[in-house]
Amino acid sequence: MSEIQAVEIRAGALRRLGALLVDVLAASLVLVILVFLLNAALRYVAINLTIWLRSEWLVALLGFAYSVTLETRFGVTLGKRLFNIRVVHVETLAEPGISLGKALSRNFLIWPTVALFPRSTIAGFILLPGITLGVGTLVDIYCLWILMDVFARKDPIYDRLAGTAVLERLRLPLFKGEGRPHGDG
Repeated sequence: MSEIQAVEIRAGALRRLGALLVDVLAASLVLVILVFLLNAALRYVAINLTIWLRSEWLVALLGFAYSVTLETRFGVTLGKRLFNIRVVHVETLAEPGISLGKALSRNFLIWPTVALFPRSTIAGFILLPGITLGVGTLVDIYCLWILMDVFARKDPIYDRLAGTAVLERLRLPLFKGEGRPHGDG
């Protein structure tokens, strides 16, 4: 008969990217609802706010506030919960949530990249040819640096600076009397 043991390892790149995509979609959905409500409330005002509210910076601002709030309180966002990963303080792995300072610092280095990505060289060639304004190469280098760290299962620069890590929970079978996960050799 076997038991199940939970083991946590550094989260892989696909889980982290999938969670970020879900979180960007959640922030975008909130923005769409806000735009709809503001347009309905200000329908008689001559100023149309939808052009300003379509900005990727507002999605980044909402995503920043959403991530900081949920990571501080629970250590997970909706995306992280769906992909079974969580943010932890590297010295106190077991506690739920991280400090406000750690959440602010790690997300301050994540969400501006989300806002700037459409201006990156890669996205610029696909979405807005010729409108990269020199920022694109820096965004590309930063994104590649993060991706190389994540694919190597190392903490990206924003986690190292904040003193946090993103962990994935694995459930491994333990066979009675062994004391180690099956397949460890």
